[in-house]
Amino acid sequence: MKCPSCQHISDTALVKCSECGTVYDRAALEEFQHLEYLLRWLNAPERANDPQAEVLDQLYAEALSQLNAVRAEMGLPPIALPVASPSLPVAPPPTVVTPSLAPSPPSLPVAARSPEEIARELSLVEALLKQVQDWGEASGLGLIATRDLHVELAARAEALKTELAGRSAPIEPPSDLEVIDFAIASLPPWTVASLRYYLNRKRAELARPAQPPSAAPAPPTPVSAAQAEPELVITLPSLTPPVASALVTKPARQPVAPPSKPAPPPKPPAPPIDWAKAWERAWGLVVSGALLRGLLYLGAFMFVVSVVVLVVVYWRYFHPLLQIGFVASMPLAFYAGGFWLRTRLKIPVAGGVFTGTGALLVAVDFAAVYQLGGLAGRVNVNAYWLAASLVSTAIYIFTAWRIPREFFGYITLVGAASTVLALTRILRLPLEWEIASVAASSAGMAGGAILLRRATRGWDHLALAARRLPQILIPATLAVVLFVPGKPAWGQMGAFLFVSLAYGLLAWGFPAAVFAHASVWSSIGAAGFALLAAGLRAEWYASVSAALAPLYISAGRGLARRLPEDFVRRRSYLTAIYAAGFGLTAIAIVAGLISLLVDLWAGILALALAALVLAWCAYLFRRPALAFFASGLFIAPFSLAIARRLLDARE
Repeated sequence: MKCPSCQHISDTALVKCSECGTVYDRAALEEFQHLEYLLRWLNAPERANDPQAEVLDQLYAEALSQLNAVRAEMGLPPIALPVASPSLPVAPPPTVVTPSLAPSPPSLPVAARSPEEIARELSLVEALLKQVQDWGEASGLGLIATRDLHVELAARAEALKTELAGRSAPIEPPSDLEVIDFAIASLPPWTVASLRYYLNRKRAELARPAQPPSAAPAPPTPVSAAQAEPELVITLPSLTPPVASALVTKPARQPVAPPSKPAPPPKPPAPPIDWAKAWERAWGLVVSGALLRGLLYLGAFMFVVSVVVLVVVYWRYFHPLLQIGFVASMPLAFYAGGFWLRTRLKIPVAGGVFTGTGALLVAVDFAAVYQLGGLAGRVNVNAYWLAASLVSTAIYIFTAWRIPREFFGYITLVGAASTVLALTRILRLPLEWEIASVAASSAGMAGGAILLRRATRGWDHLALAARRLPQILIPATLAVVLFVPGKPAWGQMGAFLFVSLAYGLLAWGFPAAVFAHASVWSSIGAAGFALLAAGLRAEWYASVSAALAPLYISAGRGLARRLPEDFVRRRSYLTAIYAAGFGLTAIAIVAGLISLLVDLWAGILALALAALVLAWCAYLFRRPALAFFASGLFIAPFSLAIARRLLDARE
């Protein structure tokens, strides 16, 4: 076998059958299966009338000889080549007598067959005609091939009857074994190998000698008249039916021991360790492309770090022109070297590493120029950040276009997110909105992944990066935004809304149940932060929850109408959105009952809204149990409200 990663060819793989324990070589077993498939293809019924039938027969014979060689190597018996029967006899064409001046040469005498031979062959053909339909169904020959075989055999029977010419001969009916032997020897060459295999198996069953009985019953002993006076013993000859059995005592039934199970075959010994193969495999791992690529990236990273350390430590000792040369030369040198390695020397791995190093040095040089070039006190850091991000992102887009690699897709997307974050810094937005901008960038990446996937194939690497990077940024964004100091406000709500949008786009473009659940529950988190930012009292949260529940249930109904029935994730998507709707209803009921202890009217409103939601769901989903719970919840708040009114009126 040949490894697709390191191109190492191994011929020591073994395969063990889980049923019988036989061990085969994997290469021989695969060749055996391939040759069997080729034989089945050559014997397919649709190739019966192929104009290249002779070529197919030659290919069949060659493939069968190769299969027998493989079977001999595996210790299996060979398969006999089917004997091609001569063409079926057809009535000879009428002889046309034409006058001729020259005398015609005398015709050679043809030996005529005896009536017994013709009648014997006719009886075999007719017996074969009676069983060909059952054999075709049992062997999977196919309706068309079975019909053609039946027509050909019928024509052969008619030709034999014509040749017999009314003569008769006493012939005994052939046995099943004789019919099978005749069929194997005279089947047309286009019949499928499965029919021959079925006939050979059936012949082996018929030719198997009958096993002698384990214990023969004792001969019956007739009862004498003296021993049984009232009974009459009658003995009739057994040649003429019907036969009357004598009144005898049945022999006792002998117990038969159950057959013992065959002993399991011994386990094959483990193959010895081939140290030469092990050393070859280890050396192949050392020189493989993955290890070389990793070493190249590690060397490039160490080089970048050394350059950064050199510039930071000795920056003040360099001349300004030399400083500018350091800043500009390093990325350009790596970019030029990378493209030269890829286009001239045809070394794509090393060229990609050089180009990636140059791309990373662009951002490092921008930071070095600002920090060490005396721009820290004279240029606004946010404006410089935005300009550097725009330039770096443009360079990264050009690089990703020229070198379609997933790595350049990631740095392009990071540059775009850095540009959006720098823009929020210029606008002086609060910290939570700066974090929310990263979630907005993630949503944009998810939407871009969907658009790029539908575009030309030149941007597949960027689409893959845009699909995977949001799944890393979103959890980090949520973890950071929850720990922003101060009272939670609209920024947290915006972050959760952008997260819900990003997960919704991922669920739409790349169906997965986890994306659907994350999108739905993130929207509920956004609603919770909106309530905190609005300053609504806690006892009214239950009413808001009951008011939001119908929105999710309605959205679920609309989604059920839009999603096709054969959509794989249909059930998961509907479960996510319905779980959110009924979960909000349950929260409204529990929180409403608790609110009764704090604010009676807030609890009554929450329970009444929850009762209306349950009644609507009972009508929508045809569930009487929901109507029962809705009626109980509807009675409870109104009873409490009437009782409160009566108490207030009495006071």
